[in-house]
Amino acid sequence: MRGRAGAYAAGAWLVLVAAAQVAALLAVHRVFVGSVRGQRLDTVALTGNVIGRRHIEGLVDTVLDAVSAVSLLAAIVVIGFIAVARGRLALAMLATVLIVGANATTQVLKKAIVRPDFGVDGAFTGDGNSLPSGHATV
Repeated sequence: MRGRAGAYAAGAWLVLVAAAQVAALLAVHRVFVGSVRGQRLDTVALTGNVIGRRHIEGLVDTVLDAVSAVSLLAAIVVIGFIAVARGRLALAMLATVLIVGANATTQVLKKAIVRPDFGVDGAFTGDGNSLPSGHATV
């Protein structure tokens, strides 16, 4: 009986955490995407500090370019290999589903979330939504 109660408690905890994550996503969307002030801050973050940008631009571009589909595939292969080598096939499959699922969810949300055009960032208007960030998801 104790095992079943523990499973229910774990399930309830996961539902609570998922609800908190959805609430956080909605709050971030409302503040940073759905308001002029938030879009201004987002624009500042995307364009970076003009004064110091020339010092870090190469490093930032290198890091962001490294986070690609190839690096995702490599991570899946390495995690899968280690898990299989340890005899944890279910864990390898779960890790793969988690990585692929998180990135697929991000791409779906990018298309589904509407970003109102407040005329704040003319240079990025055609780029679409920066929320949620694919790089942060990775």
